[in-house]
Amino acid sequence: MHDNHQPPTFKERLSRLRYNGTPEIAIGSLIITVVGVDYMLQLRNDQQRQDMVKQLEMQVHRDAIISRKEDKELIQKGLDPKFRCVIRTVPDQFDGHKVLRNCKVGDIVDVLEEGVGPDRMYNLCSITRRTPNNDKKQGVSIGWFPTSCLQKIDEANS
Repeated sequence: MHDNHQPPTFKERLSRLRYNGTPEIAIGSLIITVVGVDYMLQLRNDQQRQDMVKQLEMQVHRDAIISRKEDKELIQKGLDPKFRCVIRTVPDQFDGHKVLRNCKVGDIVDVLEEGVGPDRMYNLCSITRRTPNNDKKQGVSIGWFPTSCLQKIDEANS
């Protein structure tokens, strides 16, 4: 196409590169590199996410242990109830390690402390229950319950 004294033109060099597949190799290598880097970043993000979940689970577990310890101390102190309430409704989405669990409408609870928790919208309550095998033993559960779901019992009527 050209003589040996003239350098190849740009068009000739481009034609030669296209002929031997160099652009396809370069583009393929670039795509493989991008996919590899993306995969590594996803692995790193997944690992960080798992580490955060583990840390949160450990913190919740520690909080639950502290809460149970505080509940045992309250039971041992024999904190006198301020008044009694009947549960009028049980919220649908009501969970957490500080809440009073397994309550139903009509249960009677002792209020140990008023205005606790976020926005002071809960009462610290206790409920005495029989053990599952219905023997004479009784257990005490302590936890928060929303004030809006409780109705104070008049002492004269109880």
